[in-house]
Amino acid sequence: MNLYLGCAVWSYKGWVGNLYPSKSKSADFLHLYSQRFNTVEGNTTFYAVPSPERVNRWLKETGSGFRFCPKFPQTVTHQGLLQPRIPSALDFIDRLKGLDDRLGVIFAQLPPSYSPVYLEDLTEFLQACQTKGIKLAVEVRHLDWYKEPYASQLNQLLTSLGIGRVLLDTR
Repeated sequence: MNLYLGCAVWSYKGWVGNLYPSKSKSADFLHLYSQRFNTVEGNTTFYAVPSPERVNRWLKETGSGFRFCPKFPQTVTHQGLLQPRIPSALDFIDRLKGLDDRLGVIFAQLPPSYSPVYLEDLTEFLQACQTKGIKLAVEVRHLDWYKEPYASQLNQLLTSLGIGRVLLDTR
């Protein structure tokens, strides 16, 4: 079993002089980060889909043991129902497949407004994404997902599809 340890970002200027050597340039942050950690959430993809050139640069700046765990863009996960955004999600997956062996789990962080009422929508979305042969995970934030019967329904869905669950502190 491999253990992956990382943060949500690699581009944090406050790490210069501590985690990164003094006078490090921001262009070197990913390479430096990948020498200290073996995974990153890749929060940047939540805000913008990276260009093919950027994906290729990320690939070149990291070693073969490194894994990116990108979030689906907010334009996919935070604009209402997921089913209408399946084509965009599949395009995103295709773009990130350019990371080759560095692509870890892609995850959908759902907004607090996305309740268990949308279980069928979530099921269709996840089944469509699975056709791409990638590792997936889901992060739900609506508090009803943590109550019965919805917690069991979600866990059963994810287990049956072989999809991970991102846990967060709901306090």
